[in-house]
Amino acid sequence: IDINVILEGSIELGNHVKIGANCRIKNAVLGDHVEVLDHSVIEDAVIGAGSRIGPFARIRPETRLGNEVHI
Repeated sequence: IDINVILEGSIELGNHVKIGANCRIKNAVLGDHVEVLDHSVIEDAVIGAGSRIGPFARIRPETRLGNEVHI
């Protein structure tokens, strides 16, 4: 977990998760080997294993991503 990361609410992190600088994650589940790149926002979502999010991505509430997704 890098600098200026905000974690809010209920968060579940899998193994080997990387979270870049200035990210905000709220009420989310991140599977194993997920990488969240700088300046991304994830809210009320489930991110499948091996996915890569960002940089500068916004994952909206109720989003359910499968495994190995790149946004």
